[in-house]
Amino acid sequence: MPDYREMQRQMSRAGGGGEPPKHKAKVIPFHAIPDDDNSSAEREHLRFGVHVCALKVCGRSSPVERVDDDGSGRPRPTVVVVGDNLLLAAALDYARRGWPVLPVHSIRDDRCTCGNPDCDRPAKHPLGRLVPHGVKDATTDEDTIRAWWAAAPWANIGVATGRASGIVSLDVDPARGGKNNLDALEREHGALEETPRVDTGSGGEHWYFAHPGGALGSRKDFVPGLELKAEGTYVVAPPSRHASGRKYRWAIRPDEVSPAEMPDWLLELVRAEKPDDGVPPDEMPDKVGELPEDWNERLLRDEHLLGYWTKKKPLNGDDQSMSAYALAIANRLVKEYPDDTDAQRLAILRAFYQAHRRTAALTKLRLTLKKAKDGAPKPAPMPAPAGSAIIRKLEDVKPAKMRWLDPGRIPLGTLTILDGDPGVGKTSIALDYAARVSTGREMPDGKQGDLYGRPAGVVILSAEDDPAITLRPKLEAMHADPNRIALLEGVRVGTHERLPNLADLAAIEDAIRRVDARLVIVDPLMAYLPGTKNAYHDQDMRAVLTPLIKLVGRLGVALLVVRHLTKQTGEPVKVSALYRGGGSIGIAGAARSVLLVAPDPSDPENERRVLARVKGNLSKPPKGLLFRLVASGDDDPAIVRWEGEADEDADDLVRPAGEDEGPGALDEAKAWLPGELQGEANVIYRRAEAVGISRRTLQRAKKALNVPSRRDGATGKWSWYPPGCEPEE
Repeated sequence: MPDYREMQRQMSRAGGGGEPPKHKAKVIPFHAIPDDDNSSAEREHLRFGVHVCALKVCGRSSPVERVDDDGSGRPRPTVVVVGDNLLLAAALDYARRGWPVLPVHSIRDDRCTCGNPDCDRPAKHPLGRLVPHGVKDATTDEDTIRAWWAAAPWANIGVATGRASGIVSLDVDPARGGKNNLDALEREHGALEETPRVDTGSGGEHWYFAHPGGALGSRKDFVPGLELKAEGTYVVAPPSRHASGRKYRWAIRPDEVSPAEMPDWLLELVRAEKPDDGVPPDEMPDKVGELPEDWNERLLRDEHLLGYWTKKKPLNGDDQSMSAYALAIANRLVKEYPDDTDAQRLAILRAFYQAHRRTAALTKLRLTLKKAKDGAPKPAPMPAPAGSAIIRKLEDVKPAKMRWLDPGRIPLGTLTILDGDPGVGKTSIALDYAARVSTGREMPDGKQGDLYGRPAGVVILSAEDDPAITLRPKLEAMHADPNRIALLEGVRVGTHERLPNLADLAAIEDAIRRVDARLVIVDPLMAYLPGTKNAYHDQDMRAVLTPLIKLVGRLGVALLVVRHLTKQTGEPVKVSALYRGGGSIGIAGAARSVLLVAPDPSDPENERRVLARVKGNLSKPPKGLLFRLVASGDDDPAIVRWEGEADEDADDLVRPAGEDEGPGALDEAKAWLPGELQGEANVIYRRAEAVGISRRTLQRAKKALNVPSRRDGATGKWSWYPPGCEPEE
């Protein structure tokens, strides 16, 4: 243990200029602090593997740090005094061991601190506002670590695994049989060497091993309940708090023993080729049987089997390992000896390893046999009678909760259409959503969708805007994270490249996965239809959109497609907003939500716009939202400024300007309006509606009478005045 008296003298001399500090510092090990100063629960933080001391000066904790040699010749423990924040102390200690760390969400009031009540990784996922790129932001830089835990002193600690830290972690999950399977493996191969080990809050274990070198990816369930965390991920470390409320604790601390090397048998299991489902099927035997009675005679008469058994028959390819020969034997058994049971085949494979003085875990034998059986030719299925029904009983359908990017407007996992005339701000609205998603900001009405503030990627297919002139400047002005936004500009086919279309599902999925996108924007729809498809043919549109909707549904991604409105010709006709979008009605039919952007009919200056919902059967209709396109300067890009809720519905926004509620409606409005002037425009609108005069008709009357209006710069509200009585600007 460190010499605390000597450390106290050193700290006193560190007061500046060789003079002792004004207040005498008393250094106390936490285990010596009485319970009324620091509770026993708080002292339990100490089990993260470093010696932690509290420096008390005038009854307060001071952030002082030192490193002392205890003279034992063992690795020096770090004496860290960082106020009372033991999470920061542990994070700094891990960093000094060369283990990059990152802040991770914790648990508070039985909920993950991300705020998502349905969080699927409570107290285990990165704190996105501090590490937007997750484990890629992990560091050993102490200034950065201090800043992180100053911003979130309660944050759990993630330790990066892989080549950067030189460690890997074996995660044992008892709920999935990991404890029992590890015990069985140790009985078969011998106990694991002593190495740093953590007891998790769920009763599981994390075994820290030295990185074996070379490429080693993470493997989940390489044996049921066992996961190896290696390249590109991290492990939650003590004294972090588990979702159960309990803390991660060191069972064997890293200052007691260095990470051990992984045993060969464990490394071989991890690196074994993974079958399609990750584990052998349940019908595979759980124990090895007896060798077939004719086994010796079979070896003598089957020269191929004997060649594989003795490893004298060369295999195709460069892999001449034991595993490759075992698979060759399994293939031969499955093909030529169909009457053997799987238990007998496992016995043969085990005997092969024993003949060469090697051992193989039962799981590995089962995986080898499963791979051979999966590769064997299967009898062709009997064709179903023509016209057979494919059904699914409703009781087999699991109810699911709708998840939203923007509640009530843009659902996740399906299609949303954004309609509007050219120049009204459709693209700006779409980019505003992209900026919010890329940085984890709230939605335009202040609500938080089901991403719960976690930044996510965005994929954009844009045919009308130049990336350098329009898209990048607009998104930067909207404070987007350009590192999370990708433009899908082409598709590579062999040695050639071409422009993408909505039938390029593989390319779209690839782009989504490369930036971990939760929003895909297509602007506009007509530019990305396959050349053989007609936008006005219902069957063509459903053939294009249905596979795309299934893709985004599988990935949980919102698909926002921009579409132009059709032009109205001839006499004004009252048309529902649902039928104003370009192309077949099947486009709106395939969408779960349709939005409309249009000028605000109540704005006399025709500068304000409205975003309203046209269609949506997944939630209660939200109010329309008012917005303007504003720019800081003449050469700056226009961005969206939201201005609250709107009263108009979508049908009001597309109603022709000449449509009145009856004969003489305009004359009636012109006669009524002069007596109601001198007041806020919204108040006048409400009075007009009370006597049966529509907003659109009132607007026409105002224009005909040359009624002046002014906007209050402080409140943003408009007022109307009698002609000649308007206030001076």
